[in-house]
Amino acid sequence: MRNRNCFSFGSKLSFPAVASLAAAVMVLLSGASKATANDCRFISTHLSSQQVTQFSDGTACPAGQICTEGRFIGNLNGRFRFQSTGSPYPAFLVDPQLPNFDPTTGNPPPSFSAPWMFFTTGEIRLDTRFCSQNGRSGLLVFRDATTFAVTAFPPFNPDIAGPFGDAAWVDGGDSTGACAGASGLLTGIGTFKAGCVDCDYEGKICRP
Repeated sequence: MRNRNCFSFGSKLSFPAVASLAAAVMVLLSGASKATANDCRFISTHLSSQQVTQFSDGTACPAGQICTEGRFIGNLNGRFRFQSTGSPYPAFLVDPQLPNFDPTTGNPPPSFSAPWMFFTTGEIRLDTRFCSQNGRSGLLVFRDATTFAVTAFPPFNPDIAGPFGDAAWVDGGDSTGACAGASGLLTGIGTFKAGCVDCDYEGKICRP
């Protein structure tokens, strides 16, 4: 079931800004994702997902959060779930010079127009044979920073398609199986429409 809850923030940024923001996030996070292991592999994978209000295991998506489920298809395969760790963050709040913003309602400046850019962070939990050990698949966990746009606002409507940029770095401490202690970074770009409709990810993951 798709989640149609509405959020109340947004900002104007163009498609090139998505790629620029994703690149900036990648640079900022690369220092935390440097690998010390020898078993390093280049990753090229396709991701598709659907926004949900309840995960397949029955766990409810927390109110105000974005939750999705889907698949990685490529040389990194498996089913995954994503849960944001904060409501989509309005880009225009980072600029105190913007006029006419009403913080009590979250309404954007009247001069702003589509597309509206949002930021959020979250966690990806991927069940994959890439992490298999003793014949069992393992869990690969990513800490995720996402930028995406919608073409109409307010209110925030996740069903409206817009460009999507993402950086996901491996959390080896929470990963299991052969990926326990792993490190690495993936970056992705595509389209967001109540989930990642057509997204491609590349990067490198190193297992201990």
